[in-house]
Amino acid sequence: MERLANVDQRNDIPAQHIGVRTPAPMVSVVIPAYNAAPYIGATLDSVFKQAFTDFEVLVVNDGSPDTPALELALRPYQRIRYVRQENHGPSSARNRGIQAATGKYVAFLDSDDLWLPQHLAKQVIALEANSKLQMVYANGIYLRGDAPVGILFDNSIQSLPVDLDGLLHERARCLCIRGEDD
Repeated sequence: MERLANVDQRNDIPAQHIGVRTPAPMVSVVIPAYNAAPYIGATLDSVFKQAFTDFEVLVVNDGSPDTPALELALRPYQRIRYVRQENHGPSSARNRGIQAATGKYVAFLDSDDLWLPQHLAKQVIALEANSKLQMVYANGIYLRGDAPVGILFDNSIQSLPVDLDGLLHERARCLCIRGEDD
C-alpha cells in the first residue's frame, strides 16, 4: 500500500517531527477521520485559515475503508500529524489524538465540519482570560451544501449535550477524564 510521503513508516507520525524538539503548541486540533476523503480537504483548509496560528493538527484515521483516498487527500498538508488505528469509533480516535497531542489545549473537529477564521482565537482568548474556565464551547452554523440554513443554538437550548466540534478543553484535564484504559 502506498504511504503518505510525509509519514514515517514506524509510527505514522510525520517524519519531520521525529527527533526534532520544537516548543509545544498552545492548541492541538484532533480530527477523527472515517470515510472522510471527500471532506477532509475543506476541513483542514478551515483550520489552516485560522487567525490564531499556534496549533498542531492531528488527523486520526479510525480504520477507514477509504484510507487510500484519505491519504491522497492529506498529501498536500505538510503541517499535519497523521495517526492510524484499527476502527474503534470516533471516541477512540479522539482519545488516540489526545494521547498524541502536545498542546496545552485540545480542540475537536469532525472531518466533515468547518471552522470560521476566528474560531480558535476567540476560544483561546476566553480560556486565557479566565483561569476558572476549564473549557469553552462555540456556537455552530448548519449548512445544506454551501448554504447556511440555521444556527445551532437558535433552535436548541445550550444546556443540552453539546457537540465536540465547538469544544476547546485543557489537555491535562482531558487526559484525566479519559482515564488510562480508554
